[in-house]
Amino acid sequence: MERAVRAAASRGARQCGRRRRAARLAILGALVAAGACGGGRVDGGDGALPAPRGAITVAAENNHWNDVTVYAVRDGTRFRLGTVTAMNRGSFTVPAAAAAAGEVRLLLDPIGGSAYLTEPVLVRPGQVIELSIENHLPLSSWSVR
Repeated sequence: MERAVRAAASRGARQCGRRRRAARLAILGALVAAGACGGGRVDGGDGALPAPRGAITVAAENNHWNDVTVYAVRDGTRFRLGTVTAMNRGSFTVPAAAAAAGEVRLLLDPIGGSAYLTEPVLVRPGQVIELSIENHLPLSSWSVR
């Protein structure tokens, strides 16, 4: 009789332990799912992520009739910054590797057209390159602020 009581108590303790483990796993799963949904994203309402502090930003205004892909170029290596749709604006962050020497060149590549490479632009971390893309790409202009 005593054995039966001990066996029943042991089974009850195991079932209780399994329930606790299942509850812990369910809570852990809910926390992981909630974290995945949030994304940790803070933006200014336009869907673009803010640039890291000290990063170089390209603020582009596309007056070209076609969409234009903007690249940063350093030592022959292209770093794709993004695409600015026709008659629209876009903002991109320049990777640190693309402007390591304090200068960067921008490659403007319109869809269905010929690309244009700017002269070197001297920039420091935290500055913004304001780029105006024109229909005739050599007439495009930029300034640093």
